[in-house]
Amino acid sequence: MTSVLAHTNSPSLGFLGGLRGRTTAVLLVVALASIALAGGLGWVIVANLRSDLGTALARDNAQRTQQRTEAELGREIALAQRLADSTVTREWLEDDSDPVKKARFIREAEGFRRAFAGRGYFVAAAPTLHYYYVDESRAPEPELGYTISANEPNNTWYFAALARPDGVAINVDRNTHFGVTNVWINVTARDETGRVYGVVGTGIELKRFLADVLASPDAGVVTMLVNDDGVIIAHPDISRMAFDRASGAATDKTIYRMAGDRAAAEALRADLARVRDAPGQVTTRVLTIDGATHAVAMTYVKALRASVVTLVDPKAVAALRSGPVLTVALSATAVLILALLGAVLGFDRLVLRPLEALTASVRRLARGEYLGRPASPRHDEIGELERAFDDMAKRVRAHSEHLEGLVAERTSALAEANRRIVDTHRALTDSIGYAGLIQKAVLPGRGEPERLPAGCAVLWRPRDVLGGDFYLCYQRGDARVFGVADCAGHGVPGACMTMLGHGALQVALRDTPWDDPAAVLTRVDQLMREALPDGGARGAPATNMDLGLVFADLARERVVFAGAHIDLFVAEPGTCERIPGGRRSLNDRRSGRFDNTVLDIGANRTFLLTTDGLLDQAGGTEGFGFGAERFVAWAASAASLPIEAVGVALEREFDDYRGPVGQRDDVTVLAFRLDATRPPADPEKER
Repeated sequence: MTSVLAHTNSPSLGFLGGLRGRTTAVLLVVALASIALAGGLGWVIVANLRSDLGTALARDNAQRTQQRTEAELGREIALAQRLADSTVTREWLEDDSDPVKKARFIREAEGFRRAFAGRGYFVAAAPTLHYYYVDESRAPEPELGYTISANEPNNTWYFAALARPDGVAINVDRNTHFGVTNVWINVTARDETGRVYGVVGTGIELKRFLADVLASPDAGVVTMLVNDDGVIIAHPDISRMAFDRASGAATDKTIYRMAGDRAAAEALRADLARVRDAPGQVTTRVLTIDGATHAVAMTYVKALRASVVTLVDPKAVAALRSGPVLTVALSATAVLILALLGAVLGFDRLVLRPLEALTASVRRLARGEYLGRPASPRHDEIGELERAFDDMAKRVRAHSEHLEGLVAERTSALAEANRRIVDTHRALTDSIGYAGLIQKAVLPGRGEPERLPAGCAVLWRPRDVLGGDFYLCYQRGDARVFGVADCAGHGVPGACMTMLGHGALQVALRDTPWDDPAAVLTRVDQLMREALPDGGARGAPATNMDLGLVFADLARERVVFAGAHIDLFVAEPGTCERIPGGRRSLNDRRSGRFDNTVLDIGANRTFLLTTDGLLDQAGGTEGFGFGAERFVAWAASAASLPIEAVGVALEREFDDYRGPVGQRDDVTVLAFRLDATRPPADPEKER
C-alpha cells in the first residue's frame, strides 16, 4: 500500500498532467455554469418546502397528541368504569353511612386508587349527595368534603354527568374545597335497570396533563384541545383555557377569537365539524391565527369528545428558519447533478476507455484465474491502478486458499453441532411420547374408544402430543360416574395439570358421596387450592380446571349433574336440551358455587359432556366457532345412531367443519346411554 501511494502522488506527473487535475478542470467548468441556475431555483424550492414542512409538522403533532390523549384518558376511563360497576361500590353508595360497607369499599377502591394516574379518586353518593375525595396524602380513607347542591354553580358537573347517555363525562375544573385543579373523569354508577347510585371518577392533575399531552419541544408549535363549540378546554397557556364547561356558561375563550378574520373563523368551524363526523381524519390548512400565518392541523379525540388543534408558525420553528442553509444544500445538489453529467462526458475519454482493459482482468479474477499479467506501461493514475490491481490479485489468491481451509474446518464443526442437535431433538421427542403414554394410562380404555365401557363413546383429541383434557367412567354396583375435565394449558403444562386434577378428583371421589356431584366439585376445588395456593393470584399463570360430573343411579333410574364451567347436553331423537353448569371453573380466582340438577334416565336418551375445545373451534365458510347451537343440532340428529357410532360421527362432523383450519385447543366429548335393566357390574370395579 505504501508503494501504491508513492506512485499516485508522484511529483513528475504534476497536477494538470495527472488524471485528477484534468477531471477537476472539467468539473469546475460545469460547476460554474450550474451555480447561477441553482441559486434562482433554490429560493423557490425553499419557500414551498417550508410551507409543506410546517403543514407536515402540524399534522404529526396533532396525531401524536391524539394518540397520547386517547392512551392517557382511555386507561383512566376504563378503570373508573370498573370501579363504578363494582357491587361493593354500589352497596356503599346506597348507604354511605354504613361503616361495614364503607370499610369494604375502601379495601377494594384502594387498588384502583393506586392504579389511577393521579393516585386519587372521588365518589358522589346519589341518595345523600355527599362528595368524598381521596388522594395520595389522604389515603386510604376518602374524606367527606361537602354536599352537592343543584343551586351551586360549581356542582353542575355532577348533574351533567348524570345526563350523559353513556354515563361518562370529562371536564377541566378546580375543586376549591380540596384545592386541586384536574382533568376530571366522571362515570355514573348505575345498574342494569337504570337505577343511579351516584358518580365515581378520578382526576389527572392539569399541569401534568398539559406537560405529558400538549407540551411540544419545538418553539412555534402550540397544541390545544377544543370542544365541539370551539371553546378551548386545554392549552399550554392556562390563561387561555375555559374552566368548568359542565355549567354551559358563555365564554370568549374560543379558537374563533384567535382567527385573523371571519373567513378563518368559518374555516375553523368547518374543520371542527369535519373531524367530529369522521374520527381519525386529520385536516390541514394555512390560516392567519393571532395575526400570523400558521399551519393548522385538526383531529378528533372520541374519548374526550374534543378536537386536537395544532398551530405551527413556520417562522418561529427553528428547523424551518434555516432558509440559507437549505438553499445552499439544494443549490449544491443541483450543481452536483450537473457536474456529474459533465464528469461522465470527461470520464468517457479520460478514464472509461483505459479501464476496459482493467475490467477484462477483473473478470478473469472473478473466474478464479489468478495468473499474473504484464506490467502496465502507463505512468498516470490508471497505470498506478493497474499495478495496484495486480498486487491485490496476488493477495486475493492467498486469502482464497486460506479461506478454503477455514471453510473445510468450519463445515466439519457445523456437521458435529448438527449431529448433537439431532440427538437432543430425538431425546426430547422420546420424552414427550413417553409422557403421552403415561397420560393415556389414566384414561378409561387408555384413550382408545374401542376399549371403553359398554354404552360409552368418546372423542378425545389433544391439540399436541400431550393435552390438558381428560375424561372418566367409573362404576360401583348400580352407580355410575361420568365426567370430562379441561385443564388450563396445552402440551406439557396442560398434561401436568391433568395429573394434578386427576389426582384431586380421585381423592374427592374416595371421601365424597358419588350421588352429590356438586359436593365432589367443591372438594376438588378445595384440594386444588391447597395444592396451588398461588394459582388464583393476579398475574399468576392460569391453573384452573373445568369439570363436568354426572352420577347415574340405575336402580332409581335418575341422573344427577353438576358442572364447573361445563354443561350437560341431553339428546333424544330429533331434540336436545342443554343443562347449564356453574359459571366458574375450579381453582378460579374467586370460588364458585356448584348445584346439582336431577334428571330421569329416560328411554333412548343420550347424555353428552364436552369441553370448550369443540365449541370454540373455528371453521366453516365464515371462520366462526363450532358453537353450542351447532352442537345441539348435531346431538339431536345423532341421538338415533348406535352409541358405538356416535364418536365416529362426531369426529367426522368436527373434521368436516374445521376443514383446513388447524385445531386450536384440546377436544374431549364423552357420550353415554344408560340402561336401567342392565345387570349391575361387579362392586368397586373401575373402568
